[in-house]
Parts: sequence; structure tokens; C-alpha cells
Amino acid sequence: MQYTEICWDMVSFAYKIIYIAITAESFSCLMKPFIEKKSALKTGAAYFCVMALLLTIPNDLGNIVAYSLGMCAALIVMCQTDRRNYEQKLFLAVTFYALRALSAALVNIFYAGMDKFILNKFANASLGVNFWAFFVVTVIYAALQFAVLRAAVMLLLRVYKNKRENLTREETAMLLVPSLVAVAGNEIQKNYQWMLEDSFHYWEDPFVGWKVLYAVFSFVSIFVMTLLFQKIREERQESLQRELLSLQLEHTREHIAQVESLYQDIRSLKHDMANHVVTLERLCGRGESEEARRYVQHLKEQYFETAGAVRTGHPVTDVILREKSCEAAVKGIEFSCDFHYPRDTDVDAFDVSIILNNGLQNAFEAAARETVRKVSVSSYWKNHMFMIEIVNSFTGKLVRDAESGLPITTKKIKGEHGYGLRNIEKVAQKYFGAMEIETEEGRVRLTVMMQMQEGPGKPFACDTAPCHKEERDL
Repeated sequence: MQYTEICWDMVSFAYKIIYIAITAESFSCLMKPFIEKKSALKTGAAYFCVMALLLTIPNDLGNIVAYSLGMCAALIVMCQTDRRNYEQKLFLAVTFYALRALSAALVNIFYAGMDKFILNKFANASLGVNFWAFFVVTVIYAALQFAVLRAAVMLLLRVYKNKRENLTREETAMLLVPSLVAVAGNEIQKNYQWMLEDSFHYWEDPFVGWKVLYAVFSFVSIFVMTLLFQKIREERQESLQRELLSLQLEHTREHIAQVESLYQDIRSLKHDMANHVVTLERLCGRGESEEARRYVQHLKEQYFETAGAVRTGHPVTDVILREKSCEAAVKGIEFSCDFHYPRDTDVDAFDVSIILNNGLQNAFEAAARETVRKVSVSSYWKNHMFMIEIVNSFTGKLVRDAESGLPITTKKIKGEHGYGLRNIEKVAQKYFGAMEIETEEGRVRLTVMMQMQEGPGKPFACDTAPCHKEERDL
């Protein structure tokens, strides 16, 4: 074998390795927003190792089998390093397979044109000149492969917005249809071309225009299907969010009805107070001190049963926190409350109820999975900002969504989640504030900040207790 032919074979082999590396790197780039960075790198490395191994081992495997083996290896590594949302991983693997095949088909059409140009231009040139022409075209070919595939990956990432949300099996099947059709059509085209290669040279293919259109339409169908799916899911999320707000409004109405019943009981207790005083006077006048003591104890129990142990300065929040206190007792959660409603402000009790209901519900669900179960709620003022803090015990790892910054749910049913935190965030923004979630040693702290003005003469508009964080231990 001549030296030039050896160089020719080396360039061809180097291109194949480079193409595998390009594909692996693009696959890793696609997966980074969906899984942890280390898992994405391991996925790309697994794909590269399998494809490089198949390249060096003599075999009769076709392209579709070889690339399928590479994708399967990458999918297995993905599922092992990130054990969740398997349906989404399957969709991404199959879709990337389709994007790679379509990108290669488009660039191959360009390569056929360049190959024809070289044959015509350097037909009578030396073997060395032809080799360098081949080398330049191979470099351009590899660069185009990378550019087209990376552009397809970036466009898919752009249209796929809700990257951390789980897919159902039905949604996965729907999203896979364009990719599977594209892969099948591309393989049919290649098989027909191999069958007819004796009839014409590959650079003289009379169906090249149709092949370009097919590749373009296949790209478009994949992106459009993904985009439509995202739009449908966003509309469904908005609908569910409205239903959740409606349900919370209904709960608030129930709380108000309970408050009205509470006030009715208190009025009845006050109405009978004169009779109770007369009864106590008579008992004391007769010297029946022990009976009077038992009577007073009974009145005290009746009062606390009616008024409740939670007094926040507003009847709606009284009822909510009393219910949460009872719920904590049932679930074995140590619950402490230092919440005081901001008096003489324009804050709506309904907005505060959204924060307390959603925040405490999430806190209880998280604390219920811990060995030490603790939840606390408190409020204070800081520079005209009314602060609500909800803290719960938590020893796990808080994983956040890359786009929204909100924690990702650990529930088994994950398709419809996160609406409570989003509603809290909307309430905070309504009052020109914000919501923050911080992890500390052994606990998670949710802080909701709402900007408001206190009433005249009342610089710290809380009830029954000072509420500056600096003045008390939270």
C-alpha cells in the first residue's frame, strides 16, 4: 500500500472518530438541562465508548443497529445515574437519534456535491493533490456535521421549556411519533439508494430535492410537535392553577363561615357571662370555694375551647393556623406558631391564606418524611416589608428547576406540581415583594416578603407581640 493511500485511510478513520466525538458531545449538551452535569457527561462518554468500540471491531452491523446500540448504552447510563423521569429520557434519546440521522442526511447531500466538484476539478491531478482536496473537504464535512447537529439540539432545547417536568407514557408516545417516522423514512431512502446505485452515481441522485424537503419537514415536525406539546401543557397548568385558586377561595369561605360560628359562640358566652358571675357570687357567699374553683375551671376550658389557643390578630388566619396545628398533632409533627397578622395595612386576608395554606402544606409533606419532624411559622417587619417565614426539618437534597428556580417535587405523581409555590410567588409579587427558599443545616426556610405601609402611629403593625426579627429569637 502506498504512503498516500495510508494517509487517505488515516484521514477517513480520524473523521469517523471525530464524528462520534461530535455526536457524543452534542448528546451530552442536549441532556445537561434535564439531568445533572456529571450524568450528562457520563451519558456522552458511554455513547462515545460504545460507538468507538464498534468502529474498531470488524462486524457486519448496519448503521441503524450500531447507532441504536450506542443510544441504548447512553440511555442505560442516563437511567442509572438519574433514576427518575424515564419516559423523558426515552424521548430525548430517540429524538436525538432522529436529529443525528437527519443532520447527517442533509450534510451528505452537500458532501455529494463537493465530491462531484473535486472529481471534475482534479480529474487529471496527481494522487497527492487529490488527497489534500479530500482532506479539506473532510474537515469542512466534519464542521458542517457539528454545526447542523448543534443547531438542531439548541433549537430543541429552546422549544422544550419545561425540562424538569415528568412525561406520562401517553405524552411520550405522542412526542416520539415524528422522530420514529423521520428515522424510518431516512432508512428507507438509504436502502433505495443502495439498491439503485448501479443506475446513477450518488452525486447525480435525481431525488436529491425531495430528500432535502423530507429532512427539513422532518426537522420541522419534531420541533412543532414539541412546541405544541409545551403549549398544551402550559394551558393545562394555567387551568389547574385557576382550579387550585378557586379551591383555596372555597376553603377561605369555609374559614369565614367557621369564624362566624366562632363569633356566635363567643357572643353566646359573653351573653351568659352575667349569669356565670351571679352563680360564682352565690357559691362564694355560701363558702363553697371548692365548687367555685371547679366552676371557674369549667368556664376557662369552655373559653379556650371556643376562642382557641391560636390568636394571630385576624379571625381567618386564626382558623387556618388552628387547623394546621390540629393536623400537625395528628401527623406527629412538632408545630410552633409565632405568626401575627399585619393590622392597619392593605393586605388581603385571602392572599395571606394562600401563603399559609400552601406553604404549610408543603412543609408538612416534607417534614412527614423526616425522622425529626418540626415545622414553624412566624412573621415580622423589616424596613416596611412584612415577612412570613415557614421552616421545616429537611435532611435531603433540594433539587431546583433550572428555569424557575423552584424546588422539584419528590412526589411519585409529578405531572402536576409546583402550583402552590407559584401561587405564593404571585401573591408576593402582587405586593411588590418576592419569595425565597433557602436550605440550612437540617431544614428548609421559605421566606415571603410583601411590601406595605403601616397605619399612622403604628410603626410595627402586628398584634399582641413585638415582631421585629432583631428583637426576638426565631
